[in-house]
Amino acid sequence: MSGPPIRALALKDGRIAALGPDPEHLAPAPPVGADFLEFPGGCVLPGFWDCHVHIAWLGAMRAACWLFDARSISEIVQRVGRWATAHPDAPAVPCRTANLEPAALAEGRMPAPADLDAVERPVVISDVNKCLGNTAALAAAGIDPAACDPPGVLWFGEKSRLERILPPQRQGAFAERFEAGLHALAALGVTTAVEGYATPDEVAAIRRLDAEGRLPCRVIVQLAASTPEQVHAFEASGLEFAQPLGPLSQIGPAKIFYDQFAMHRTARMTRPYQGEPANTGAYFNGPEAFAQRLQAARDRGFPVAVHVTGDAGLAEAVDAMAREGCREGSFIIHGYFVPEGTAARMAGLGIGLAAQPAFLYHWADTLERFVGTDRVDRFYPFDHYLAAGVAVGASADAPIADPDPLLGLYAATTRRSASGRTWGPDHALAMDAALTLYGESAARLFPSSGLSARLAIGEPADFVVLDRDPRTFDPADLRSIGILATFVAGRPVHTA
Repeated sequence: MSGPPIRALALKDGRIAALGPDPEHLAPAPPVGADFLEFPGGCVLPGFWDCHVHIAWLGAMRAACWLFDARSISEIVQRVGRWATAHPDAPAVPCRTANLEPAALAEGRMPAPADLDAVERPVVISDVNKCLGNTAALAAAGIDPAACDPPGVLWFGEKSRLERILPPQRQGAFAERFEAGLHALAALGVTTAVEGYATPDEVAAIRRLDAEGRLPCRVIVQLAASTPEQVHAFEASGLEFAQPLGPLSQIGPAKIFYDQFAMHRTARMTRPYQGEPANTGAYFNGPEAFAQRLQAARDRGFPVAVHVTGDAGLAEAVDAMAREGCREGSFIIHGYFVPEGTAARMAGLGIGLAAQPAFLYHWADTLERFVGTDRVDRFYPFDHYLAAGVAVGASADAPIADPDPLLGLYAATTRRSASGRTWGPDHALAMDAALTLYGESAARLFPSSGLSARLAIGEPADFVVLDRDPRTFDPADLRSIGILATFVAGRPVHTA
């Protein structure tokens, strides 16, 4: 990505025919009939990839009050109030954020029920491992605030008690929610999105959207194959790996869970969680069931995308994938903590990694209490994976985390969390390396897609136009960069 920024392109048949810093310096000479685009105040980069996102869930959550970047209780209260005013008929105020953490809020504490009581309706804020409500929400759910620690907060084992007082956030047809989620991603510069977990019925809806020209991004669909019911549907679906669903969508790997979740203290860890000497995590699919899921995918000619989060879980899952002979295009989703030698083993087996840089920003301050400072300093050692030769693609796992790729770039290059602390600075990436996680390196996870995520002659015209060049910009200010436009197959899918 060296050299002056690209600000002009010629496109033909949805592909790049010429490009250069300005219209006078396009190379090669544009062919007859090419369309010319010029962005004199912008910087053209390959469109961002999101290698693991729950698209329809993100589309549904766009209707909620978003608090991902709120850094104080006062700002949360203001946003909740504005949302309530804009939605006077809503019976409750649903809010979504990544992880509320006292160290990341200016007041140094969690919001209390009374903070949100200015809105005379139930207010429920959900994140990855907890849920909190105002007095009206707690009363509606029959919950005594004093029985919570801290008051008004329910943790992951109990949070559904509070969330179920809300109108369903996933209501409406899947297709409409899926399309809305893709438009949200396109507005952030994403041109290729990998759906994290779809059923055959949902695949049929995606096929219809593509046939109707309603996909603003390219889509690779991972098929759910973790539970016995999902495996049965997967085997009976007749869908084939790399099968095109339309001009912008295709079938990707089979998605399988191995262990559980670091922020629930259930990732499979070698060392126990702090304060819980008997807890080293839990399986979603234990070794025997996991082997069966791998065999089912292999027998149908599918690579696998394996959810695994803990260090012990990663080593075990990679060993099982080696034994079962997973095909090209298999990769790990998450892989937060990597044991010595495992990254090199993954590279040797051709196993890639779909990672979430934004998790470092959102989670590090909380994870310190769960696993200790030393392990958080080694959380997501992207440089270690890359040095070993692992293909690493970035994602946000939205709406678990903020879907903005610029936040992921910030986290990967600064290693700073929401509190402003820096974690394992030796693992920080240079900007060029971080950008490849959202482009060329991401495309390596999906060789069957035929996409390279490069700005090059003859390649699909999938690109984002930024108002500044992030390669020459202070990483601390990355999120102030604006998205001017997003193009997919030469078509504008978002303009500022």
